[in-house]
Amino acid sequence: MDQTTSADQRFVVGAVAAGFLTAMSLLLPWFDVGGRRRSSIDLIGSASALDLIEGVVKVLVVAAWLVIPVAVAAAMVSAAAGRQRLAARLLLPLGPVVAGCAVLIAGAGSGSPAWGLWI
Repeated sequence: MDQTTSADQRFVVGAVAAGFLTAMSLLLPWFDVGGRRRSSIDLIGSASALDLIEGVVKVLVVAAWLVIPVAVAAAMVSAAAGRQRLAARLLLPLGPVVAGCAVLIAGAGSGSPAWGLWI
């Protein structure tokens, strides 16, 4: 095994681990709203209950939320099968998507960030 292959494998292992933490962070508290810590799915539920998101937008938001763990799982399988480039392609869009969601939610100004958001 040459040096480049070893470096690529370490990179993919790190990327898959970061993807796993990203997927797990969806269940951790993201914001303190009204004295209660809320995860990302709690925020989606609250926005839906307040009719802030409805119809097609609600379906898209929930689908986007579900894509993250599925993409990470697919990347894990790909990495285990030795398909590093496929794993990287599956993980690449997750960072900007999750960061964008966090910025949008933080921009709403309805609460203070909780520890799960930083993970």
